[in-house]
Amino acid sequence: MVKTKKVKQKEKKRSDSAQLRETDLAIAKHGLEAEWPQGMADELAAHEDVQAVFRREGRLDLTELPLITIDGADAMDFDDAVAARKERDGWTLWVAIADVSHYVRIGSLLDQAAFERGTSVYFPDRVIPMLPESLSNDLCSLRPGEHRLALIAVIDVSHDGEVGGWRFERGMMRSHARLTYEEVGSYLSSDQRATPLDWSEKVRKTVDDLADIAVTLRAFRDRQGTIDFSFSEASIDLSGEGEVKSISVRGRSPATKLIEECMLAANVCAARSLQALGEAIYRIHDAPSPEDVSHLRGALSTVGLKLPGKQKPSVKDMQSALDGARKKIGQDKWVQMLLLRSLKQACYVSSPGGHFALGFSLYTHFTSPIRRYPDLIVHRLLKGIHQWDGGALYDQKAGLLGEIAARCSLTERQGEDAVRQVIAQLKARYMGGKIGGEFSGVITSVTEFGVFVELDDLPVDGLVHVSQLGRDYFRFEPEKMQLIGERTAKRIRPGDALRVVVAGVDITAGQVSFSLPGVRKAGASRSGKKDRRPKKRH
Repeated sequence: MVKTKKVKQKEKKRSDSAQLRETDLAIAKHGLEAEWPQGMADELAAHEDVQAVFRREGRLDLTELPLITIDGADAMDFDDAVAARKERDGWTLWVAIADVSHYVRIGSLLDQAAFERGTSVYFPDRVIPMLPESLSNDLCSLRPGEHRLALIAVIDVSHDGEVGGWRFERGMMRSHARLTYEEVGSYLSSDQRATPLDWSEKVRKTVDDLADIAVTLRAFRDRQGTIDFSFSEASIDLSGEGEVKSISVRGRSPATKLIEECMLAANVCAARSLQALGEAIYRIHDAPSPEDVSHLRGALSTVGLKLPGKQKPSVKDMQSALDGARKKIGQDKWVQMLLLRSLKQACYVSSPGGHFALGFSLYTHFTSPIRRYPDLIVHRLLKGIHQWDGGALYDQKAGLLGEIAARCSLTERQGEDAVRQVIAQLKARYMGGKIGGEFSGVITSVTEFGVFVELDDLPVDGLVHVSQLGRDYFRFEPEKMQLIGERTAKRIRPGDALRVVVAGVDITAGQVSFSLPGVRKAGASRSGKKDRRPKKRH
């Protein structure tokens, strides 16, 4: 791509706190793009009125369809809206996605900037957006009551949750309500489903139909096979001075699950449509290697859990192990961690492929073109299939989409690593104020140099070094992921509950060290390995 002059612009703040030095350092370390090309303002000012585009292109008028957005309370970039209607033979599901590709044209300065960034990056104190706020928070944001251009997946879903037919439409829409995960989750969780005062009857009926279709879609996926990861995210509350006030767990509510099912269905339909092209952009997730399966099976066996499927367990076999953990030991958090470490990392490719964990034979990303460049490419490819916007959108240069896919996988990892680094540092800083405090937790990983413990009441994990485990020499059995005391024969395994004391923190490294209450420091383990933390696989 042609190099252009760039100008520094402020990243969007996520809170009223001061911007964090940790974030500044992460942006620099991971090479995240924080400048916009000069001249981009002229491109942003040249856009045609929505109504004029609607008339000129003969788009479908969906302004009366009760589409709604459901997002976090502090969200500004509403790129997806949904609606559902009960039919005699099932449901019709509409997933309307902001038509970002109408505004971001191939080869433009906007396109170049979006390609270089690849994704929006969400830090605790700010966002580095893939697109300028005039697009992400305005022209392409599906705000209530405003006409917006959209690409819409219209999906037929049977009574048993199977996706039958589908089609894509170019349309003009109007969101009928901006709802939050919190209010929808509260509504769906209440026995009487008392309608919030500001919801119209149309909106309430839409939410009810969406909830029904989401449950049915999920039940069908469960029958086909999917891994039910239910990890909670850490929510970090910052003061105006940038201090960490609190760290809490943000779980998945019925509302987030509702939106997940709608987005998954639309993504699958997009992938199936792209298959006709051959080369496109797909999101793939490979099955675990035989070696990783062997390690996983050994670790599970230490607590009497089995992983069916011999050397090639299916996604159903993996879910069976999770279900077994819930039934046998009453919790599965550490088993989820073991499963996640055994799996490959999902990535973007240009050849059709499946997604192991989700259980899909074809999958792509279609639903977030405001914040993910692959989704923007998928929109362009779908338009090409339908001969919209002039038909073919890419030249026939061999490997072009493969290069784009590889670049998008790279920028995704860079963004994730940067955010992970900042969150780990903030957790360490917060726990630095709790030195000497005692907490309960569960062992999530065992190594030759110690055990990693995740706290029960805080989304924080840390290392108990092997020398802190008691006056014994511990032998590490990697095939079963356990430590065995040579003198006491004590076994230390994933899933074991522990009381720990916060012994120290390394804020720069984002690490927390624990010790055991009342345990005197021992010499060393038989492994003789020095303390080092493993890189987490994701």
